[in-house]
Amino acid sequence: MNTPLCQADDTKLKVELESLLDQAKYLVLEKFNKMPLNAILEKINTLYQDIDLNSTSKSITIYLSENIKSVVKSIWPVAHNTVQVSDKFDLRPLIPIITNFKEYHILVLSRQGVKLLYARNDQVINEVKDKTFPVLEGAAYFAPGFQPLDESSQHHLDEFLNNLDKALIELYNSTGLHYVIISTATNYDRFIKAARFKSIYCAYVPLSGDHTHHTLAASAWNALLLLQKQKKESRIELMKGLIKNGRAITAKREILNAARNGKGDLLVINKDAAFNGDEEGACCEMVWNVINKKGDVILADQNEMQSIGNMALKLKY
Repeated sequence: MNTPLCQADDTKLKVELESLLDQAKYLVLEKFNKMPLNAILEKINTLYQDIDLNSTSKSITIYLSENIKSVVKSIWPVAHNTVQVSDKFDLRPLIPIITNFKEYHILVLSRQGVKLLYARNDQVINEVKDKTFPVLEGAAYFAPGFQPLDESSQHHLDEFLNNLDKALIELYNSTGLHYVIISTATNYDRFIKAARFKSIYCAYVPLSGDHTHHTLAASAWNALLLLQKQKKESRIELMKGLIKNGRAITAKREILNAARNGKGDLLVINKDAAFNGDEEGACCEMVWNVINKKGDVILADQNEMQSIGNMALKLKY
């Protein structure tokens, strides 16, 4: 169920949730009327009081069974507000959470110096404060209009950027987290020119006049989402080409076996496909095995899946 942000009046959301819960009770009674249902019906009846519709999530996915009650909040919207009653859980709403979860660092170069923030998705978790960061003594280098006056000041600037890059490489080697740089265009150009391994600095965002941790994280996350969108589009086109040349597999049983054996490099799935209970279970197992063995999973809509089918797998070679 989608829970749009900035909802001035949550009355509509409450009505929608009540409607979905009523639908869930009806479907449970219809599908499993010959089984003991008191426990699951009681959970449905009391679930409403456990749901906070005023959170910062964009959707909620609820999993209920006799032994399970789990409410998963996500910053990713779902395709439709819907109820599914089956003997297996549909885990596809969790795939965007798993595959798009992102930890990274935000490197801020400003007149106040060098600040490093640790972020997850669209939120700053904390500022990195250690023997290196924040760097305050080099603030003058990032002041608006700064230009080296002579060879000596240029040497000091080069040395400062070199040492900063060294520290960031060392941190990257220990954490594996990429950097989003937020600065003026001039400062970004100077820094990236001095950087040894430019690939660890994955995105650049122009620095605005007034900024908070919240606005910095929002800007950095939007830049990463754009990169993810571009990557998704290119990988879907790659898959179409592989299928055309007979170099990808599309049969569900073959995909499942390859995923179990750790051979899945890229799995593309139609997020709108209608799977039965057994197919849903197999789909979730495929996703888990591919991700667990360091492959990529992409959820695509019906239009994007043209010429692919419901799923396809690129093998590791």
